[in-house]
Amino acid sequence: MPTSASPTCSFRLSLLCFGLGLLIVGCNVGFEQTRVDLESHQLDVLEAEADLAAEVVDLDAEAVDLDADKCAQTCSADATCAIMGGAFACVCNVGYSGNGVTCTHDDYVTIPAGSFTMGSPADELGRGSDEAQHTVTLTRSFEMKTTEVTQGEWQSLMGNNPSYFPACGANCPVETVNWYEVLAYANALSTAQGLAACYTLSGCTWTAGAGMTCTEVTVTGGGGDPYACTGYRLPTEAEWEYAYRAGTTSAFYNGGITVTGCGEDPNLAAIGWYCGNASNAHAVGQKQANALGLYDMSGNVWEWCWDWYATYPGTVSNPVGLGTGYYRVIRGGSWGDEARIARAAFRNRGDAGDRDGFLGFRLSRSLP
Repeated sequence: MPTSASPTCSFRLSLLCFGLGLLIVGCNVGFEQTRVDLESHQLDVLEAEADLAAEVVDLDAEAVDLDADKCAQTCSADATCAIMGGAFACVCNVGYSGNGVTCTHDDYVTIPAGSFTMGSPADELGRGSDEAQHTVTLTRSFEMKTTEVTQGEWQSLMGNNPSYFPACGANCPVETVNWYEVLAYANALSTAQGLAACYTLSGCTWTAGAGMTCTEVTVTGGGGDPYACTGYRLPTEAEWEYAYRAGTTSAFYNGGITVTGCGEDPNLAAIGWYCGNASNAHAVGQKQANALGLYDMSGNVWEWCWDWYATYPGTVSNPVGLGTGYYRVIRGGSWGDEARIARAAFRNRGDAGDRDGFLGFRLSRSLP
């Protein structure tokens, strides 16, 4: 029969089991403490990472602030500063093209500052006595509208169409506008695009497009200097001829003149509407542009300039004409004029209140 374990053996076995149990419990407690310690350490690491991330965010925010400040100093007034990946980028606004630092209105071309010989040589066919050659320096770059302002553009902004040839269509040049009305249009366009108006018109009667005239006109910005104004304005006579020539010295920007009257002049026929190929105004931009991308600088409609008409000075920088006078300068000739009148150097003038189907305009704007 089986032998029973002795009391002593059973007691020792119980003690052994009890000790082993304590050991296991102790190990479990130790493991649990270690797990708690690890979790606590992980929490400390997460908190440290969160603190570091917050510092990075703060640094990024400071970098963005610095970039935004740099944008304000670097970007064109016609651009918006966009933050991309912590770096800034100047992006031209809708309706403008360029690299963001320089932006040009899509309907305008940039004309860099420079010097040129204004007037015509003594042997140029069709030359006038008031075209004495002289050196002109323009120290400020500007932009000029690629075409004459159209009937559609005038109608959209001013709410009327004063043109003698409305049936010509929205893309034909607006005409029958006087000098004061043109300044009013320039101011309205500046305001519409968030720019400071260039002109203050005082003592005005009627409305733009209905024969408006004014008793006083002053340049609002730049201490009376039109070159310093930031809004839209009429070009000065010097700017107009400088833009027309685009580096050329010939009678027309595509070559010399062969006919002075209404006969066929091949060069003029390629670039403009005059009495040899037209009996009314035509849609803008249909002829060959000059090297800068300007259309209809010869013919179609005369274009108002800022200056009072006067005898040319000698060598000069940034001319604006006399402070007073009787007539304002008009340039370019029209659909009803002879070939000699469409030359780059030809000068004409009109009373500021004149309005007829030969008279239109294009605008310019100084660049920073």
